[in-house]
Amino acid sequence: MLEFFDIKTRPAQKDDPANCDYIELTPKAANAKAVNFTKLQMWIDRDTHLPVKIVSDEKDKTTKTGIFKDIKPNVKIDPSVFSPEKPAGWELTVEPLEKK
Repeated sequence: MLEFFDIKTRPAQKDDPANCDYIELTPKAANAKAVNFTKLQMWIDRDTHLPVKIVSDEKDKTTKTGIFKDIKPNVKIDPSVFSPEKPAGWELTVEPLEKK
């Protein structure tokens, strides 16, 4: 991270999400072309260590905001979620990965 971004933090502010730490990433000049944003702000929950809010200042002068609610880490997921039904007229091919 330190190689690619200038990183800043600051104390919590009144309007910040509760129980979060703030981090700001600004791409270093050598890496600016590799990302679509000029500044990325994140609020990280102190208990889950996951982002609850992300604000991205985009190169096209727009701002995108993502807010994550009801995050439930380490919840058991039904395996069927990863085995969707094959659409009619499609052929299914399963190719195992080779171990190296």
